[in-house]
Amino acid sequence: MPVADQNSSFIVVYGCPRSGTYLLSDYLERCFGIAIPVETHFIPIFARTLPIWGDLSRAGNMRRLAAAIEAFTRIWIYFGIRSRDPDAQADASILPMLEDPTLQATSYAGLIARIFHDFAARTDARAAGDKMAAFESVDLDQYARHIPNLRVIHLIRDGRDVCLSWTKLWFGPTSVAEAAWLWKRHVLSTRRWGAAHPGSYIEVRYEDFVQEPHREMDRVGSFLGLAPLVIDEKAPSRLGALLSPETSHVKVGERIDRRNVEKWKTGMMPRQQLLFEWIAGATLAACGYAPSSRPPDASDQLRIAVMLPFFICRRYVSSNLVLRRMRAFAPVLLRAAQFLGFDLRSLTARLLRGG
Repeated sequence: MPVADQNSSFIVVYGCPRSGTYLLSDYLERCFGIAIPVETHFIPIFARTLPIWGDLSRAGNMRRLAAAIEAFTRIWIYFGIRSRDPDAQADASILPMLEDPTLQATSYAGLIARIFHDFAARTDARAAGDKMAAFESVDLDQYARHIPNLRVIHLIRDGRDVCLSWTKLWFGPTSVAEAAWLWKRHVLSTRRWGAAHPGSYIEVRYEDFVQEPHREMDRVGSFLGLAPLVIDEKAPSRLGALLSPETSHVKVGERIDRRNVEKWKTGMMPRQQLLFEWIAGATLAACGYAPSSRPPDASDQLRIAVMLPFFICRRYVSSNLVLRRMRAFAPVLLRAAQFLGFDLRSLTARLLRGG
């Protein structure tokens, strides 16, 4: 298999959490030989804070930035996939690249290219990529500014099924109304970016993917300019072996379950369905999803209108929102720790031991 070079396309699998982004990433690796590490998230987050690292053409500044990204990645692997030992995931993460003392770059774009090229080369992959699934929608221009050959695969899943899955997470949205608002904003902002960058963007519906995976992979392959490899569905999955012990990703690496659609029809109460559709119904329709059987009547709309301010206030006082937003401040906190003389590797180790 030809090894990826730094001028090949950089693929980003992007979608809401619980939309199947890991499942799709696993299939991209098997089908096209695209190397996608676990839980990075650093590219858009650190891109917003680049000025605090100074001139990155200076080796000392670049080393500090790489050390902060390493600490961030360790923390995110620990909490994101519940891995008590981030180093145990070395084969599926970018940690070995960040720990490499020979890592050199003179710009943020150069650092990204070097990290992911080395990750792909280590697995003899044809191309490199990243996976991003966050509750708060991400500005994809933060990717595009630093990755000139960006290709975004936007995975969209029926928002009602996403909502049903989110409400089972301790760190997820606290209400159906918040879930509907987040899903709607996530999908619409990503589609707007896609409309502005049609050559760098493709949409894949989760439901189409699980029903006809080979057809959807042919579409993705045409978009990426990659011919599919021969897939052995019985072969062990690298991502599946890593993620299957974590209950929220148990299906990764298994045969695709075509029944894993429209769970909302039995899992959501009628009033929850109506509330979700009242907030995000137009977006559902735009993505090809049919509404529930009964449209809201006047009493339903009045009840929703009365309760909506409560849901909005609940969102902004939610501890879950604070935890999710803290990730955005991580680069600043890590840089402050460096300024105060802390060694980030030792500091991170102490933090995770007590986590």
